[in-house]
Amino acid sequence: GKGFSSLLLSLTFPKSKVIAVDSNPDMELSHFRGRDNLEFRSLDVTSKSALPTILASLGEASTHTATNRTLIFLGIHLCGSLSRHALRLYREAPSSAALVLAPCCLDSR
Repeated sequence: GKGFSSLLLSLTFPKSKVIAVDSNPDMELSHFRGRDNLEFRSLDVTSKSALPTILASLGEASTHTATNRTLIFLGIHLCGSLSRHALRLYREAPSSAALVLAPCCLDSR
């Protein structure tokens, strides 16, 4: 995508920190400029390092201790097994409050 959902969240909740994640490091994100509470991370969410990377972006030290933040995961157009990986991240993250998924296609399982 283009990160418009992340931009909308950062505008709607200016006291929150929004981290947009995509595997494409070359996304055109000039519309993110000027949003102090919005950042982009090029990240493979299927990797074991995905959750520690996300938590580090939030300033959290560990995946095992409860965070002082409420975490909400939003997945838009997650193809194939990416929805399962978003669910895994949600389950493994401390203080997860919600998971919102809008998959575009699922594998045949």
